[in-house]
Amino acid sequence: MAGAAVQFLVSALTIIAAGSLLTRFADKLSEQTGLGRLLIGSILLAGATSMPEIIVDLNVLSIGQPDLAVGDLFGSSLFNLLILMAVSAYFPWGDTGFEQLSQQHSLAAALGIVLTSIIGLGLISNLEFALLGAGLFPWFALICYLLGMWLLFKDEGKTDVGQEPERSPRKLLRATGGFSACAAVILVAAPYLAESADELARVTGLGGSFIGATLVALSTSMPELVSTIAAFRMRCPDLAAGNVFGSNMYNMVMFLPLDWYYTGNLLRASSDINAMTAMGVIFCASVTVVTLIHPPSGKKALLAGNGLVALSILGVLFLLYYAGGSNTR
Repeated sequence: MAGAAVQFLVSALTIIAAGSLLTRFADKLSEQTGLGRLLIGSILLAGATSMPEIIVDLNVLSIGQPDLAVGDLFGSSLFNLLILMAVSAYFPWGDTGFEQLSQQHSLAAALGIVLTSIIGLGLISNLEFALLGAGLFPWFALICYLLGMWLLFKDEGKTDVGQEPERSPRKLLRATGGFSACAAVILVAAPYLAESADELARVTGLGGSFIGATLVALSTSMPELVSTIAAFRMRCPDLAAGNVFGSNMYNMVMFLPLDWYYTGNLLRASSDINAMTAMGVIFCASVTVVTLIHPPSGKKALLAGNGLVALSILGVLFLLYYAGGSNTR
């Protein structure tokens, strides 16, 4: 167990180190391409910080752990929301401009709720219908994701991004190279995280759903944590929100390639316990949307909203622990 713990720690720290640089390169890409920070955060930054999930989950599926993969994706979405709310509580709202986030961010958060609901329905549904090697619900989630990103791109064009920055091919190449290098480091380190997580799940006996929704999800969400903190320190809350909401959308879209890879129906093969995590994500994301639409006017109100999200996540994790422990007895 000690060896697995060391491997887990080293691979997680490597992912954190690479993720810490992604935000600055993403911001430079936003400047050099002329795309808004919401789109860059939702697509590029979210895609890079979400790579550990897809690599880890492909590896755990190859060793026959569907609950670990499904639990990781839902648990990662939970931790992403907790990260956003916790960081926004730490940094004063007026200093970051977080209260100025537009309805586009509410749309991105709502899209995450829709996609999570679709996959959650797939978990409790008895439908066995498959299309091109994957289940019906992952396909539906992909279609909704593409439609949602089209809406975000359409609205982003109406947003005033401020003063036009100085652009040059050299700066664009430098930003692209740095961003790609950090993403490659995350890609290499992720499989080692999967191996150690599977060993820890086996040794502790807590079960794949609980370990996936906690230990693995927390570690694969560390790039989101580091990049979100960096975005707030750079006074780019729109980049941070785009990263979190985009990552949650990516998490649900990932069920399609995972279902392709897995022999059989992935959602039907996983435990019904994961449906509890899905409901927790939907509830916490809904609270986040309300907070974006009606930003708290004071620190006490802000902490109350964040506390509600934190308590909800802790409640979901307790239910997962209790249900996972019951399954092992």
